[in-house]
Amino acid sequence: MAGEASPTNEPVVRGGNSAWRICVAFSVAPLALFLISIEVLTAGGVDLGGLLADGAWGKYKVFSPAVKAHASVSFFGYAIYVFAHSLICLGAISYFLSRFALVKRFATNVLSCVFFGMAVALVVVLVSANDTAFQGYMIQPLSVVLTATNSSVPLASWNDSQTSFLLIALVFPTSLGIFAVVMASGSFHGALFLEPRQSKENRTRRLEVLAEAMRHDLIALSFVLVSSVMTARAFFSIPAKFFDPDNKGLAAFYTELSQTLSTGAGILFSATLIAAFLPGFLTILSNSDDQGSGKTTLSDFWSRLATNTSWVSERFKGIWQSLAALIAPAISAPMLDLLSGFFG
Repeated sequence: MAGEASPTNEPVVRGGNSAWRICVAFSVAPLALFLISIEVLTAGGVDLGGLLADGAWGKYKVFSPAVKAHASVSFFGYAIYVFAHSLICLGAISYFLSRFALVKRFATNVLSCVFFGMAVALVVVLVSANDTAFQGYMIQPLSVVLTATNSSVPLASWNDSQTSFLLIALVFPTSLGIFAVVMASGSFHGALFLEPRQSKENRTRRLEVLAEAMRHDLIALSFVLVSSVMTARAFFSIPAKFFDPDNKGLAAFYTELSQTLSTGAGILFSATLIAAFLPGFLTILSNSDDQGSGKTTLSDFWSRLATNTSWVSERFKGIWQSLAALIAPAISAPMLDLLSGFFG
């Protein structure tokens, strides 16, 4: 009918698939930087060779007499964390897929996100299974401790190996989180760069709708973030009760190790949350005025960012408190643990 809006086949911001792919790839930039940093700036792992020997602690034993009972409880507890984390990730992925449905070439772009997520997960598998600093800190110390206890190996392993169990226990929940992050970034940036708008639809109003959608997406992904940090903390704490309570030195050492690794995971996941939406946020910020043509050159990008800051601040009003409430529990506990280790 005359007067009705019709699709223009033009998205609200120009850039197309190239811009969309760059934005999705940027969501895993913190992970890449984290892997490079620990590979270059650390010793590559923790030497536990002499630490678990009875002779290293004089009259004190290394492990509790009930270590095998503690192991069975720890494995069950971690399985519950993974179960809850899986439900949260699958729920978030379903939500982001529903947002993807309006994007042009829905199936193609979803498959692109799936294959990209698989590629990133494969990288995590490779750095976890090979001689890297990531394995040296995330897998090897726990493997040495679990092997020394001679506890029953969970079913999630091959060749009755504690290392293979830990590899699966780490990679599976991490991969789910990676897919959730990729889908979140893909669906949001797809609406920005790929979804056609109506011919009579006000461009500024459309950007306001996208800003509101980003607020909801951030909160949804924040639940995945908190779940990821709690699951990582549970993973690093599996042997927490294994040590003889009288052996304060060894218990303190492993507590420090698990707290440090948990803190690193919390900071990594927080940075990932920001990276998943930062390109789209900056794009909205630089195109939110009526003069925006949908294509911003580098020369006027920064001036328009400054001009439109108040507009975006108003549209995102209230989101910062929500994010702080969700992120704070994820990173404050390990941070406080780490600081107490330094100053306590």
